[in-house]
Amino acid sequence: EAEKAWTRVTELQPYAAQGYVGLAHLYASRGDGAAAIRMMQRVVGLAPDNAGYQQALARLYEQSGNRALARQVYQRLAVRQPTEAYTFYKLGEWTRPHDRAQIWEAFLPHLSYRF
Repeated sequence: EAEKAWTRVTELQPYAAQGYVGLAHLYASRGDGAAAIRMMQRVVGLAPDNAGYQQALARLYEQSGNRALARQVYQRLAVRQPTEAYTFYKLGEWTRPHDRAQIWEAFLPHLSYRF
């Protein structure tokens, strides 16, 4: 029933993210990570500047065991939205302590003008 409703939303508004987000949540709750990822990929394509959608996609990649793709999403997001703290937190989680200085050096120019 819920799947039919969200699918109908996507049919009526194919360029609105909300229907696809609903389907992604539904698929994730059913344990169908691959379908959830497909929906969130579509959502990110529709709203590429939405940090929350990108973070949701990265979390789905991470949950599926694909940390490399999750990291790529966070890296792109760090460049596009350098004030998004959660993104840097996630990147820092996966970085060895001696590499953290290099990450800050790479992103510091993007951050400094915002403070």
